[in-house]
Amino acid sequence: MSAYLVEPEHIAELCKFAWRNTHDAHCVNMVHRRVILSGSETEKRQTAARILAEANIASIEARYPDSPDMLIDGFVDLVLAELKSQPNLMLGANDIWNMAQCLDYQSCEVEAGPIRMPIGSSMA
Repeated sequence: MSAYLVEPEHIAELCKFAWRNTHDAHCVNMVHRRVILSGSETEKRQTAARILAEANIASIEARYPDSPDMLIDGFVDLVLAELKSQPNLMLGANDIWNMAQCLDYQSCEVEAGPIRMPIGSSMA
């Protein structure tokens, strides 16, 4: 499998969608079956974004240990900065689902795998 670093906006939009004011979302560690985030909505977005960005980086480092040029310096900070922009209202639930699947695939090279971010019942 090949892996690549997704765009910072990719992760930020997932987190903005997951923690909108219109529904409650939970960030779940599917290995241990427990919710792992607490705090304000902003803190949850930031923590989830950091975890997801670090999982993407770890996957690339695991897959391509001799190719540090595939990484972007300050990637996590770029993702966190993107959280401050307005959500892309053109993205629907199907887009978010596809983006989550993409990120999951691009972050699967480490044994622990990424955490899973259930989108919630609003996708039905």
